[in-house]
Amino acid sequence: LMAGCELLDRGFHVTILEKNATLGGRLTSWRDKDFGTPGKGDWKGHVIEHGTHIVFPFYKNFREFLNRHGLSLRNRTCNYPGAAISFAYPNGMIDDRTASTAAAPFHAQGALRNMKYASKEDNDSLGIKQTMKLLAFDPSNEEEVRHLDNISVKEWMNSIGIKDGVVKAFMDPLMDMATFLPADKTSALYLHRMIGSMFGKWQDLYGVQFFQDSTHDSIIQPLADYIAAKGGKIFFEAEAENFIIKDNRVTEVVTKPLKSKQYICPICGEVHDELPERCRRCGYAGKDFFTQPDSEPAAFHSDHFLLAVDIPQAKKLLLKPSFALSKRYEKFKDKPTSSIVVVYLWYPRKKPTGKSEKVNWEDHFGDRECLMTTDFPYLGTTLNLTYLKPETYAGYDADIIETQIARMDRVKGMTDKQIADKIDEDLRNLIPGLPRYTDVRIMKWDNFTAFTIGAEGQSPEMDTAYDNFHVLGDFVKAQHNCFLMEKVTVNVRRAVNKLLDQVKQKEGKMTILPSETPNCLVDFWRYVESVKA
Repeated sequence: LMAGCELLDRGFHVTILEKNATLGGRLTSWRDKDFGTPGKGDWKGHVIEHGTHIVFPFYKNFREFLNRHGLSLRNRTCNYPGAAISFAYPNGMIDDRTASTAAAPFHAQGALRNMKYASKEDNDSLGIKQTMKLLAFDPSNEEEVRHLDNISVKEWMNSIGIKDGVVKAFMDPLMDMATFLPADKTSALYLHRMIGSMFGKWQDLYGVQFFQDSTHDSIIQPLADYIAAKGGKIFFEAEAENFIIKDNRVTEVVTKPLKSKQYICPICGEVHDELPERCRRCGYAGKDFFTQPDSEPAAFHSDHFLLAVDIPQAKKLLLKPSFALSKRYEKFKDKPTSSIVVVYLWYPRKKPTGKSEKVNWEDHFGDRECLMTTDFPYLGTTLNLTYLKPETYAGYDADIIETQIARMDRVKGMTDKQIADKIDEDLRNLIPGLPRYTDVRIMKWDNFTAFTIGAEGQSPEMDTAYDNFHVLGDFVKAQHNCFLMEKVTVNVRRAVNKLLDQVKQKEGKMTILPSETPNCLVDFWRYVESVKA
């Protein structure tokens, strides 16, 4: 969608082939009229999404795109001197990490030092020297990129003297939130790409934002409308299956035919051979699974092609024997994905019987919107959607809790109720008097880009063997310090510039912004210090 908008603005004719019945990919949201307490009047249903998305302050390119299109984010209720991030542990402890207003990059010391869940000895292992090592990563240094990509966060932190207590208290929950993996499974490169972008100014630690209540209404549909208004075309249920090559150029894409006896999820596009009670992938339980008449393959001709899909779909296409890119992507065929289970639980609030009784979220967590966790059997990063999505949930006298269970193997073979009960049990470690949940929604995703050790080396290049065919996505290499949505945006800008060069159009070249706040002290430290032990 971003690429379509940018290319239309530069005079290209744009056709988008959407595999699913809805736009937006992992940023899709939908409305569920059967979840929780129903609304009144002309009520569309409660907003459900694939998991709450965070927009970091260093997403400079993504934020510029949103601003240019008049698309807004939701401001957080948390500001300085409140907590920049909050951690919760099984013993009921809450640890609010607060940065100072000291000159950057020294503002970060307050957020990094003296973790409550770590011993004094372990905390003392993270000193000035170790903090400077966190600052030292130079994303333009290929040797450092390879070094960090091939060791875990835990290994790297141990190598510079930081002890395991700090890793468990700080890095495990941080990595669980950002990469869906613990610190001993996450590439150290992604720690540095994330945390290294927060040292430019003290406000960078407080600039984390979330999308408005409905990503579909506030971002996805406005972009689709913009594309339509500019003359662009969008075809749905149009999954690319083959590409036709002539004279070493891609000339057309052929879409996959549909069978009339298959039931398609209107949310994620998953195809079911029988009418399901719930989508086996996204958990959607609506009554509007649809079928399509038998269709023949359709062919679409174009001068240029941009492939914007997730890793599993990219492998299906790029590694086809008939497609001469397969040898180019020998390493990519082994690139893993991360899996995650997203759980929504509806907890009606109740009044405590005594002053010290803790029965609701607010009684224990106050107005904190988001908690990062570690050492729980199941509970991962946890959010209260009553605070995060006030237009949807604030008027229901309930706490709508979202949590993510990183690594789907933890709940393999469990029913939705069994998964919900395990999360409920973990939450009761923190809020013993919590009322029983009355409803649950569970979504299972297995296509997130993985940040495992060595993952960067398995990432494909944007360019392919065909000069008019390019690959987009957050799994595609970029010589830039970015990841996730910011990396998607950076690669869109790179692709737009490549197409402009190919058609010899000088106007409209896109500026690629640094994904951090420039800081001369940080630059100096990168010059004199190394990330290596």
